[in-house]
Amino acid sequence: MGVFGLSAAQVFPIVEAAAGTPLSAVGDASLPDSEDKGLVTFPCITQSGNPVDVPLFVKRCVWEGRPESIHYRHLTSHGVPMPRLYGAVRDTAGIEVIFLEPVTATGFNRKSDREWRALLTLMAQFTACSVDAQYLPHLRRYEPVVRLGENGWILGLPSPTDADMATALKTCGVTEERMSGYVAAARALFNRVAAHPRGLLHQDFLPNNFGWRGERSEMVVFDVHKNALGPRFADVAPYLYLSDWGEEMRAFLLEGGPDDSRITSLFRHFLDEYGRFAGAAVSYSELHQEIADLVWANKTASLVLREDIGKAASANLESEVLPLLERLSGWKYGSHYVRYPGT
Repeated sequence: MGVFGLSAAQVFPIVEAAAGTPLSAVGDASLPDSEDKGLVTFPCITQSGNPVDVPLFVKRCVWEGRPESIHYRHLTSHGVPMPRLYGAVRDTAGIEVIFLEPVTATGFNRKSDREWRALLTLMAQFTACSVDAQYLPHLRRYEPVVRLGENGWILGLPSPTDADMATALKTCGVTEERMSGYVAAARALFNRVAAHPRGLLHQDFLPNNFGWRGERSEMVVFDVHKNALGPRFADVAPYLYLSDWGEEMRAFLLEGGPDDSRITSLFRHFLDEYGRFAGAAVSYSELHQEIADLVWANKTASLVLREDIGKAASANLESEVLPLLERLSGWKYGSHYVRYPGT
């Protein structure tokens, strides 16, 4: 038996497609039993008798048992750069196993303007990708993400009810007199985000889920099993919201002073690319407002997790969110533009 217990009949045509030449034999290859994905090198013999090694990234799609090949096929057909999918089969348990082109590196150089632009182009193309009736049933529900400092992320935030928020705010010391105004302000933030235009979201667009083809010639995205429809700028928000960047990033982007054009240039690049792929222009102020809505709504929602995220992160959240809710408790909720702290 070969990788993940697949038969030779299942593996042979996939490895032959990846080899790009007719094969006479494909040898066994495997991963450790504890691994559900990894780089596998298949020893092969071509029909002309030459030995050749064929490397493939092989993944068993165990996350909720959801197949992933549908996402690769849909996105690739719409021009989104991804590792090539050579094939997908089912193992004896009925779990899909996919075979992908290996990437040569993951992540990006945060000090490189070129690589920042490559990432923002990829994110713009991804979120602008069209979703048809055949693809829609394969998408997950939207799960908000928030970044807490340089290295702290919460993935899959809950969607808190008013009762959840009231409980969290009471724990933060909000009095009954102020409670209804704070809860109403939080609900208004959540409603603003719910009204954002929709886009295709990766929901885990972290550096370990994108990488490079060749010698950093093209950035590609992978691990697309959480794809969802949601607020169109939710994936890019953690990268473009200045107040949440770490000191190293802040120093790079603000080099030359706080009025340096580098930040504006990256925002403009993303806007230009989104407009190119979506076919609809978005203004700088719209992008900035939607990202700020997302960040502050998600930080507000994170208060319900304050007991689970550690004292320091919880204290930081309280110091940011409570003054915002105090100020917004008298807010006219229909206002199009909202000025948040740090914007």
